[in-house]
Amino acid sequence: MSVFRSFRCPLVSIAAPLLGGLLCACGAAGGSDDDESGGLSAYSGAQPNLPAPNPLGAAGAAGSGSNTPPAPSGSGSAVNEGAQNGQLPVAGNNSSNSGSGSNGGSSPNAGAGGTASTGNPTAPSGAAGAGMSPPQTPPDPPPQTTPSTPVPPTLPTPPGEAFFFDDFEGGAAGTQPAAWERWINYTTVAGNALGNPQFALLDTAEAFRGNQSVHFHTEGATQPAMLTMRLPTGMNRIHIRAFVMSRIAVGGVAADSVSNHESLIGLRATSNDGNDEIRFGGAKGALGFNMVGPGRNDAVAPLQNLWGSAPGMAAGSWHCVEIAFINDGTARATATLDGTVVRDVTSPAGWHIPVSQTWLNGLYNEVFLGWQSFSPQPANDVWMDDVVLSAQPIGCN
Repeated sequence: MSVFRSFRCPLVSIAAPLLGGLLCACGAAGGSDDDESGGLSAYSGAQPNLPAPNPLGAAGAAGSGSNTPPAPSGSGSAVNEGAQNGQLPVAGNNSSNSGSGSNGGSSPNAGAGGTASTGNPTAPSGAAGAGMSPPQTPPDPPPQTTPSTPVPPTLPTPPGEAFFFDDFEGGAAGTQPAAWERWINYTTVAGNALGNPQFALLDTAEAFRGNQSVHFHTEGATQPAMLTMRLPTGMNRIHIRAFVMSRIAVGGVAADSVSNHESLIGLRATSNDGNDEIRFGGAKGALGFNMVGPGRNDAVAPLQNLWGSAPGMAAGSWHCVEIAFINDGTARATATLDGTVVRDVTSPAGWHIPVSQTWLNGLYNEVFLGWQSFSPQPANDVWMDDVVLSAQPIGCN
């Protein structure tokens, strides 16, 4: 920052009658901008020798343009000392015989003003100098970039009236199927990689048709390894068909006092929330349903007299599984295994404890596939292939 000072000299008597006035010389304004730490650098002006009188007055010196801020300040009247055009105050001269000079340029493109003449009070002041800096070329604007749009996965054409079909052929083994979100360890952001305790990845080791299926692996108690997909809005009926193979038997297993239920396929009311859903899989040793959430009360179907009953899914074999959740007047959940209905719940009386009449309401937000066990032996490997979603029955073709 430049600091400007004005120095006022004492009156000096000039004996020559032609002068008839007083002449005062002042130190020039100046300063230093070298101190970037905020300190001020004082400037002390030297008082020059008095010049010889000049009845005509010398022209002001031409100002020089500057393109480097801050803009240079010129000299001005001490009576009006203050900030002008956003600049620092300028130093002035209060001698009655001094002309008033122009202020310095306030913008980078204006030249500094010339200094005023001294001498004959009737002589005109020197003209202010003018300066111009070269025109500045504005910088080129930054290049515009277009955000990349994710490429949707390539899926086969759904059969019949179905609206979705995934044969899991379109992706590299060991990667997550592109059309699905993961839900692993109760979250959508958990790691999903081979070698993890839970994963849901494409696999070439097993396939019902083609070269690949999706492999669900779990080790931890109650920990899910699942894939989820949002459903179109306004649905109140859906059929979910998948070819399924499990390393352990599901259903047709003798019931005991500690076995509970296992999930393979289901519907969920809220994404990333397993507390409001209906599930198909093992149910007290039988194939059946379990549901949780308001009015659903962690109920199990079938009734207790059918717990541990056949049929079931044999370990290590592919099975055609189709689940229907219909809610177009009366809530109904139906499970078909290899073309045969194995469970059909058509009223609240089909659950082992009381439930709401509207036990399917609000669940048509997303569908999920995978494996989650609430029984003492949770570890399992499940493969699924050729998954179809439809509002109408699908079949095993």
